[in-house]
This record gives sequence, structure tokens and C-alpha cells, in this order.
Amino acid sequence: MDKLIAGLIGAALGATVMYFLMKKKDEVEEEIITLSDIHKDKPVEHTEEDREILENCSLAKYREKVMATVSDISQNVFMIDIDEHGSNPEYDEIELTYYLDGVIVDDMDDPLTDKQIAQNLGNFDVGAKFEELNTDLIFLQNDDLKTYYEVAKVPYEFHVLQLGGGGECIDVT
Repeated sequence: MDKLIAGLIGAALGATVMYFLMKKKDEVEEEIITLSDIHKDKPVEHTEEDREILENCSLAKYREKVMATVSDISQNVFMIDIDEHGSNPEYDEIELTYYLDGVIVDDMDDPLTDKQIAQNLGNFDVGAKFEELNTDLIFLQNDDLKTYYEVAKVPYEFHVLQLGGGGECIDVT
């Protein structure tokens, strides 16, 4: 009998918590819809400061600067077939994710710094290779570091996933 009562109390408590969570979810969805309705017809107006930040934060320009200063850029990075990936037991295996805005993250979703990208992937342009091959998965080999890389492309931008970003540049070197 005690187990039945405990089960009923647990079910009631679970239902109550779920009710409040769903209510909060509905409120958030309504606010998002309201905000998108308010701003849908308004063009984005950038201030001079916004334009300067956007210009200075260009990922491609920033990577060029970093690559020019990194002395230990891997030179022996090349694409391999899936069959070759993991074939040498002496090589480490690393999984990376490539976002549409050029951000590359490790398996813990931590962005690689441009210096780390240069050291691990050298001058290999992952974004260009994804575009050229029209694929979502490539395999790389770095003979300098004795490492295999599995790089998966996801169909969205990394900064969209990072809530609360203030729009300022972050030094990732």
C-alpha cells in the first residue's frame, strides 16, 4: 500500500513539474514570435561601430593574421578515404565539427583557436573542401602529428548557438 501511495505522489509531483515547464516553454515561444513579428519588416541598421566590429572580426582576415604569425603550421595534412581513417594504430583519432561560419569545434564543442587550427590542420581549407565536394563529412590525416581527423559539417552557424553573445570580438589565439 505504501508503494502505491509513493507512486501516486511521484506521478502527481512529476505532472506538476511538467505542467510548469510546458507553461514556461509556451511563454518563451510566444515572446519569440512577438519579437520576430515586431522586427520582421524593419531592416537591420548597423551603426558605424557595428560596421567596424564586423569588418575587424572577419574570420577570414583574422585567420590570415594568425597564420602569418604561427611558426609551427602542419605541412603534411591531406584528405583520405574513409577506409584509410584509423588504419594506422599509432595515429590518434580526433572528431571535429565545422560550422557554416567557419568555426571548428572539438568533440566537447569547444572552439579551436586559429593557432590550434593551424597546428592541427595546417593550410587545409576545410570549408572550401566541403563546398567543392558537396559533402558533410571528410577525413583528414596529419602525418606531422600522427593524427586522423573526422570533420563533420553542420548546417548552421556556431554563433547562433551561443546565447548571450554581445557581438564583440573574442580573441581565440
